[in-house]
Amino acid sequence: MLNRNSKKLIYLAIGLLILSIAGVSIVVFLFTRSPNYSYSCKINEVDGNQLNLDCEDDRKTFSKQVKICGVNIPESSKLEAEKLITSLTNNQRVAVNFVGLLGNPAEIFVSDGKDKPEKAIAEELLLNGLAEFVESDSCPNSVSMKSALEIAKQNRVGIWK
Repeated sequence: MLNRNSKKLIYLAIGLLILSIAGVSIVVFLFTRSPNYSYSCKINEVDGNQLNLDCEDDRKTFSKQVKICGVNIPESSKLEAEKLITSLTNNQRVAVNFVGLLGNPAEIFVSDGKDKPEKAIAEELLLNGLAEFVESDSCPNSVSMKSALEIAKQNRVGIWK
């Protein structure tokens, strides 16, 4: 039969073992998550600020519906916003950075050519006054989105007329 001190040591050892396993699990989770990675995607359908995408990388292809990070498109500018997105993408592939653990919302970037910088679709929507800024999406490029919103308000375009 074990004495009282021996039982305490056994419980302490079991507790430390459980904490060690939990700690290792957390470290493995943190270091095996995929890094911020840009996927090459084709936009199949635009429905306001929701996009249906077919994406690929060097390992897999998949379809996903995402919300454009950082914007909410009011019903009054929905058709014009959809036209802008379609004209920006011009049936070419876009770069998509999924935000958050579930990958929704996502930042969407389109390139006009090799020598021109990428354009963020959310910023273009905000600059044209076709969307409201949504801070709660926690987009990595929210600072530039806020700037685009302020420019649209100053220029009194779109919903800011």
